[in-house]
Amino acid sequence: MSLEALAKRYALGFFEFCSSQNQLEEVYPFVKKLIKLFKLNPNLRNVLDDKGLGTEEKVGLLEKLVQSQLPSSLQKFIVLLINRNRSTILYHSLLIFRTLYLKKKNILEVIFQVAESIDSKTIKAVEERIKDDFKAECEIDVEVKPELIAGFTVIVNGKIYDSSVHGQLNAVKKMLLEKKLDN
Repeated sequence: MSLEALAKRYALGFFEFCSSQNQLEEVYPFVKKLIKLFKLNPNLRNVLDDKGLGTEEKVGLLEKLVQSQLPSSLQKFIVLLINRNRSTILYHSLLIFRTLYLKKKNILEVIFQVAESIDSKTIKAVEERIKDDFKAECEIDVEVKPELIAGFTVIVNGKIYDSSVHGQLNAVKKMLLEKKLDN
C-alpha cells in the first residue's frame, strides 16, 4: 500500500472517530497548528522518525511547539502512528484530515501564493472577494513564492487561478513552442 493511501486510511479513521465523538471543533485548531509547524519546519518529520527519541518525547516536543497540550484524541492518534512506525505519514494524514473537515463544514480551501509578503488588510480583501465570488466561507493559507516574480496565484479547492508574471511567461513560452512545432 502506498504511503498516500495509508495516510488517507489513517486520516479517515481519525476523522470519523472525532466526528462520532463530537471532537472535530476541539481537534481541528490543533491540526491546523501542526500543519503550519510541518510547513515551517521540514526537519520536524525527521525528528519524529528518529528512533533515538521515545514516543513521549516526540509528543512532548509537538506540544511544546504548539505551546499547548494536545487534545487527548489527537495525542493518541499521534502516539498510534509513532508506535506503528508510521510517523512519516503524520503530516499527510493531518492534511487529509483538514480537507475532510473543510469539506464537511462547506469551507473552501484556499491557497494564496504571492511573490512577496503582503499585509493582513490585503489578505482580508482577497478572502472577502473569494467569499463573494464563490458564495462560501473560506480558509486561506498564504504562501510567499518569490519565483512568481510578481502577481499572485490563487488555488481554490485545487483549481488554479494564475495571475503571476511567472504564469504569464510560461503561457507565452508554451504559445511560442506550439507555433514553432506548427512550422
